[in-house]
Amino acid sequence: MKQAKRAVGLVGVCLALSGRASEVPAQTFIGGQRPECGVETSVGESHPTTKTGYIDEIANVTRAGEDFRRVLYTGGNLQLTIMALPPGEDIGRETRMGHDLFVRIEAGQGQVSIDGRVVDVNENSGIIIPAGAMYTIVNTGGTPMRLYIIYGSPEFASNSVRATKSEANSSPDAFDGCTTE
Repeated sequence: MKQAKRAVGLVGVCLALSGRASEVPAQTFIGGQRPECGVETSVGESHPTTKTGYIDEIANVTRAGEDFRRVLYTGGNLQLTIMALPPGEDIGRETRMGHDLFVRIEAGQGQVSIDGRVVDVNENSGIIIPAGAMYTIVNTGGTPMRLYIIYGSPEFASNSVRATKSEANSSPDAFDGCTTE
């Protein structure tokens, strides 16, 4: 197994050196990162650099958020984002085909629609949106709604920040294979 990992890592490094790294999934590189992500790979090592994960008071971080969307952490299989929706704003109608989402409302009130079923939500509401469902979240209150979302696989570029919905719509930032660490 160790030799197989080493061989896959060497293929990734060779493609990176040839300028063809974008043709290879991120997991091909030992450590899960492409060289252009700014993290060195550990060719030949069975254990990549120690990872620290994300640890913080998520409720406080979410309540303090002012941006439409801010990516806090991007792992190989999950992504954590916080959002702030002004009164009357929605996140837009979306469908995520490949993964489920977990949403938690930390402040404010609104409605969530999942495949046409509309439910009122407020502070402390937890929502699971299944893959393939059409959904949206709308702030129906008079104060900003603040929430966090855990995507079942990364959706946006690591460390992405979009101050407004308009900016998010006009400047897409799809996941590029780079993780936080």
